[in-house]
Amino acid sequence: MRVQTLCATGAEGQRNTVDVVIRGRPQGTIVFFPGDISAGREEMKADEESREWLEWNTEAICELLAKRCPVSMRVVLVRPSRMRQGFSCYDHFLTTNLNGDPLDGEYDPEGSCSLHLLMLLQDLSRTLNISEDEFFSSFHILAFSKGGVVINQLLAELGADVCVEGSRKLLAVTRSIGWLDPGVNEGSCVFLTNEELLRRAGRRLRGVTPPTTLFAVFTPFQLAVESYGFEYPEEEEAATSEELGLDLVQSIMKEEEVPFEVEFCCFDREPTMQTHFHVLKEFRTWRFSRKAWNGQMTNKERESFTRRIPLTLSRSCVLM
Repeated sequence: MRVQTLCATGAEGQRNTVDVVIRGRPQGTIVFFPGDISAGREEMKADEESREWLEWNTEAICELLAKRCPVSMRVVLVRPSRMRQGFSCYDHFLTTNLNGDPLDGEYDPEGSCSLHLLMLLQDLSRTLNISEDEFFSSFHILAFSKGGVVINQLLAELGADVCVEGSRKLLAVTRSIGWLDPGVNEGSCVFLTNEELLRRAGRRLRGVTPPTTLFAVFTPFQLAVESYGFEYPEEEEAATSEELGLDLVQSIMKEEEVPFEVEFCCFDREPTMQTHFHVLKEFRTWRFSRKAWNGQMTNKERESFTRRIPLTLSRSCVLM
């Protein structure tokens, strides 16, 4: 298995580095956005603080995902536009602050995230000499940790009054969208919390045949448990799933009849950074990936990998 590292050009000439794994004749594409800390292997080797987490470099993550996903899928990992002191900043996809969080905690429905991603993938298909018809047969968009801000921005644009061309094209071929242990830094919610945008996005997701499936996976690192050592300021309490936006997303998608699953992973260990990264190795949704992505999963199978337990989320946020 070989990881290719390439550059692709998106909207307004902006370029992103991507890591790619292709095996055989793929029939679909996983597009993945990594979180904080992860950078290219050589870049992490050269940084003393990053070296501790070298095994989670972007090339290694891309290879890991390729091993875990069906053989019929190619993997495209999109690196952040910039890194700042270990923070991943997706500036080409949304407006961010210095550390890569959405500016003022907001997502812009009139942004150009979907167009930039579409153009990146189109440019990549030309570089790889793959026809657009073949390359754009089906997509599964996954984001880990901070990378979840890209999914939120995509949903915001999907929920705009007028759905832009980039959103429509991506929606037509996107079979699933997943947040893997999503989290941001201070001042922002983990999920999109604009109800109007979520409802419109839900209606459009439902209109795809088969409907686009949403899922979120959490580990103890992002959820407060008794042994978790995160200390809150006296005036601040841990955010509940309602405050975080998860409850809102779930309820709206249920009303709009969009499949949405929540999985709790790695709850047999301590809530460390390693546990956080291990979600990439252990989240269970892919055990039924072919059925889940084709809309063929039975209720019994859904129950076997979806475990709902009452926990308080460990990151506080301000509702928009």
